[in-house]
Amino acid sequence: MSAAVSTILPIEADQSKLADDPRGLLLHSFYEPDRDIEDFTARELKIRFGIYKKKDLANFPVRKAPSYSEAEQAALELWRQRVNHHMTTRISRYSIDCSMRERATSVPRALPPVNRSEHQVFQIPELLDLILLFAGPQAQVRTLQVSKDWRSSAISVVSNPKNMATFRSLAHLAPIEYGQLVDDATKILPGPDSQEVEQFSHHVDHMIGLRNESYPRRYVYFPARLAQLDGLPHEIAQSLNQMDVAQRHEYCHGNTRTVNRDTDLYWLDLSQFEINPYFDLLFSEKDRMLHHLGRWEIGLRANATPETLVLGKSMSEQLFIQAIGTMHVTSPPCRSLGIYCYDNCAYALRGTHILLKRIHNDNGIRVAELLDALTTCAPELLAKWVECAEHFRKRITDDGHWVDNVWLIPGTPRFRIHLDNCDMPVEVPDIESVNTIQLANAVEAAFGASLGYQAHITRTAYMSAELPRATKEGEWLPEELFEPMKTECGRSNINWDA
Repeated sequence: MSAAVSTILPIEADQSKLADDPRGLLLHSFYEPDRDIEDFTARELKIRFGIYKKKDLANFPVRKAPSYSEAEQAALELWRQRVNHHMTTRISRYSIDCSMRERATSVPRALPPVNRSEHQVFQIPELLDLILLFAGPQAQVRTLQVSKDWRSSAISVVSNPKNMATFRSLAHLAPIEYGQLVDDATKILPGPDSQEVEQFSHHVDHMIGLRNESYPRRYVYFPARLAQLDGLPHEIAQSLNQMDVAQRHEYCHGNTRTVNRDTDLYWLDLSQFEINPYFDLLFSEKDRMLHHLGRWEIGLRANATPETLVLGKSMSEQLFIQAIGTMHVTSPPCRSLGIYCYDNCAYALRGTHILLKRIHNDNGIRVAELLDALTTCAPELLAKWVECAEHFRKRITDDGHWVDNVWLIPGTPRFRIHLDNCDMPVEVPDIESVNTIQLANAVEAAFGASLGYQAHITRTAYMSAELPRATKEGEWLPEELFEPMKTECGRSNINWDA
């Protein structure tokens, strides 16, 4: 047998073997139904089948719906109807028009009389002030709603210069910004104990394992309070270093092959700061504040008017905001914060959020500055979220399946707040003007710059990492709609680790 024939026969045999892979063929009909399988070489077919199987395990939506059994088709139609109801109801809570109509037609009801039943000691302002001072911020915030007398005492305590001095007089602490080196002159939170470090080590191993198995490999980010810890055990530091390189942004850090946590530690996210408890309680008392992955997320008010999307107009809330407005948002103070929102545009690259506004203060950002920025950006955030949510609802209810891993958009319109630095550009290019590959590449680079990808090797992961699917899907649907039945159409069932 000649050499030419001997090289052709194995290729033909391999191609025949691959073409006889029933699983690969089935997935090909789901993911690339328009491509003739005979157009692929044996090598291409092997690669394609591998990609299909990874997509299937990651619950990627299919391009062509498979054939469903009668029972699954009925379950799918019912599921879409119920999903449509839940999503429509949720979206309508943030409809300005609906909210304003309801407020215009409703008649205010008189509040029932309040029977004062507190102990007499609470009716003595000086003693009530002293009690509230020792009770702490949460008790003070809740006291605002009790009565006018208690509100007066709470505001008096909150406004007292001796109260929460950490966030009032920070002249001895230099404001911090993203990417700044941690040194002895900057204050950081107390370090975790040995048990927390051990738990963190297990979490690192688990998350890196999930990342390596996912397709495409998802971004993993660990809060810098732990990941940038001085004296982190060598095994954890080495794992994090390798992950940083693996997740680097190719355009910004393509030449980086190694990093070292032993010598250079940086300020990289908001987990390294102490948040002003009054600012936190302003939203967390109403379940509108989330802390995770080194960032804050602040939700808009439901059934609000355009003027009250961020803050209410009640007397107690206005007095409280006035009392805390000049306080710093964090300790140590931060110089720059970025306010981001969800956007499904083509250039919300890698992550799903784009820049709305970036605020700076060389003396440290104060509560009033951040609240003003949020209030200014709220209408744009709401408009973007409603548009994306409606598009998402239609997509799900038209041809979605409970297996599909598509739950990216938050279940409420929320700001995402990141630690930034003053050198990050704020210009976001006009996508409508893109009509060539060169312009597309320039726009991609500009978007990456606006998100600060060049600032640090972990920045892309910081901006892009997301919570697990169950958490995001749970913002939209009750658990009974997560997976009403096991699919029988040939696709893999839900992989909750994907």
